[in-house]
Amino acid sequence: SGLRKETDIGAVVVGFDVHFSFCKMIKASVYLSDPKCLFIATNTDERFPITGMVIPDAGSIVRTVQTCTAREPIVIGKPNRSICEWLIKNGSIKPARTLMIGDCCGSDIVLGHNCGFKTLLVGTGVNQLSDVHVWQQSSDPEHKKTHT
Repeated sequence: SGLRKETDIGAVVVGFDVHFSFCKMIKASVYLSDPKCLFIATNTDERFPITGMVIPDAGSIVRTVQTCTAREPIVIGKPNRSICEWLIKNGSIKPARTLMIGDCCGSDIVLGHNCGFKTLLVGTGVNQLSDVHVWQQSSDPEHKKTHT
């Protein structure tokens, strides 16, 4: 095989990649078979709306790597609160006066919830009001973050 395993790889970072391939998935799987190798995800957005269509986003690739490695990633982007913590701590953002606007409940709106921001779903992208109505009936605590 033409694959070589480098010995000094400490992390695999997975994000949006229009050139994602089976070979890249194999490499990620090989490196992540080492429990000391970090699995980092930029974000978990599964779909990305563009004019007239919706395409796979970083979360789709992250899930692929999760499936073939049986590893959970460290998510450094939305909806992880850590991306806003510094701005909140230094006073650049005041959560009570901040409105998170987004088109994806699972990342944008949950980030707002996680940071104590008010939230606004635009309804023109990944999720619409009909999704929120379904989640209002759900007993899943993660769904509560998308509309409360």
